[in-house]
Amino acid sequence: MKGAIQTLDEAGATHERASVPGAFEIPGAIAMTIEAQRISPPHRSFDGFLALGCVIRGETTHYDYVCSESARALMDLSCQHRIALGYGILTVGERRSGPGPARVSARRTRAAMRRAPA
Repeated sequence: MKGAIQTLDEAGATHERASVPGAFEIPGAIAMTIEAQRISPPHRSFDGFLALGCVIRGETTHYDYVCSESARALMDLSCQHRIALGYGILTVGERRSGPGPARVSARRTRAAMRRAPA
């Protein structure tokens, strides 16, 4: 999150943060925001979205479902609504593995900003 906020601030972009219980809920939150923009034009308007989170592998197959379904739902949203979407949900085998979250969120933020309307 820190990398994303720093990247947005450096670019002079305005931003809002919404928290959800887990990665599985991220696509739903974005979909609700898109719908609110559609049905209520004076509602806040967003040029893009960042999906930032982390899924840590446990001892059940729940990890596989959360990873694949959240990724699929985000891809569906991106294609159906033609939105700029930075995918930054880390999927790791254990708590201290994978690239640094700040570095990943900064890269995903820059990618979404390149796709956002000017």
